[in-house]
Amino acid sequence: MGALEDGFKSRLGLTATRERADGGHKELEDYFGKVVYTLGYRESIDRGYIAEIKVAQIAVNLTIDEQFEFDELSEVITKSQFELSKRFGLKVDPYPHFMAEIVRIKKEGDMRDSMAAGRYLSAISKRKALLANTPEKLKVVKHLAGSINESNGTLFFTETIAGAEAICDELKQVGISAATIHSGLKPQERYSAFLGF
Repeated sequence: MGALEDGFKSRLGLTATRERADGGHKELEDYFGKVVYTLGYRESIDRGYIAEIKVAQIAVNLTIDEQFEFDELSEVITKSQFELSKRFGLKVDPYPHFMAEIVRIKKEGDMRDSMAAGRYLSAISKRKALLANTPEKLKVVKHLAGSINESNGTLFFTETIAGAEAICDELKQVGISAATIHSGLKPQERYSAFLGF
């Protein structure tokens, strides 16, 4: 049975992340209808629906080679974004809408337009991967061991499965119980990881 089948008298959709960069939320809106209720983060904490969290963003230095690649990719992104914005009259804000249009152009545009959109998307993807997989992040993980041990639980968000598994291995090496949760796991494995957390 498909998830978005016709024939239902009423439908309810719940999500914490409605807008998607690929524009998929438009299809969901066509299926479910307009948003009828929104509950903000602060109100959710105040009502006890979600746990209050502390977020820490820690900057790491890239190696010389990584910085060079980062700068090159950033230049491609900037030039491509300007070219695409000018050619198609697109505004960069809101960014999710801009990205949805770029994905559409990549799929539906003629060869020239598709290549321009592909160049932009490829550079974005490569830069994300570069930032996600820099070994410098793993050095920081070891230094956080004390804070992690004192917390009620710690989550690391990464761009890639490989990055998540590398962090998990690093934590285990310093004696911290850790597990990954990602799309490559079986449902039971994900459930066990959530239960352990």
